Amino acid sequence: MHRPRIRVVLVGTEGSINLGMFARLCKNFEVHELYLVDPKASINEEAYSFAAGGREYLERAIIVNRLDEALSGSDLVVCTSSIVTEKSDPLRQPIELEQFLEILEGKSLVSIVFGRESTGLTRKELELCNIYLHIMANVSYPTLNLSHAVAIVLYSIFKKLSSRSSIDIVEYPSSEEYRIAMKYIKEASELTMNDERQKISAIKSLERIIYKSNPTKMELSYFILLLRRLLKKYIIQEEGAQSVDRP
Repeated sequence: MHRPRIRVVLVGTEGSINLGMFARLCKNFEVHELYLVDPKASINEEAYSFAAGGREYLERAIIVNRLDEALSGSDLVVCTSSIVTEKSDPLRQPIELEQFLEILEGKSLVSIVFGRESTGLTRKELELCNIYLHIMANVSYPTLNLSHAVAIVLYSIFKKLSSRSSIDIVEYPSSEEYRIAMKYIKEASELTMNDERQKISAIKSLERIIYKSNPTKMELSYFILLLRRLLKKYIIQEEGAQSVDRP
């Protein structure tokens, strides 16, 4: 199997000690890239001290101002959170860690986004993610220490990828093919949804379904073909209806 590159993206990290601990975890579990989005903590001697053997990750960490900059080139963007809200919220439809590990196959670059120690990720930031990842814990207290959450996720990825076979004959979609699928989903939502809330909910729900299912190249190509033909038929029918209505 082609092992995807793993990019850890830390948003608004507030403590230098945590920065160091995250860098150490990146080294422990063979993370390829570390991005820092608008960090509040400094990369100082305290951070380097807690990074230990992961010092190199702090030295070559890429610092950006916005989350979208840190996600450039990603095939799959995964946001992590302990919060699971009401069923009607399209941004917080969770996928459990074990399920997430099964959809890594075929990806080239996977970005794992971790939020602020105090407040996590904003809704605007969640909108940039394809998958909403939740680590299963005690329902009465599901909130994990951020460094513990990072450790669990990175260890699980490392263990899964290290145990896979070296041969994989299934072909998976490129990021461009996912982009085309989302283009048609957005066009269909624009044409058929009654209001902005419905449109956004439809787009995000279908996006999550596609990424969670981890389709093969053939499966996604048929999905795109179906949407394209349905849209074409819908547009022709609408134009025909408008011509009949004209005096």
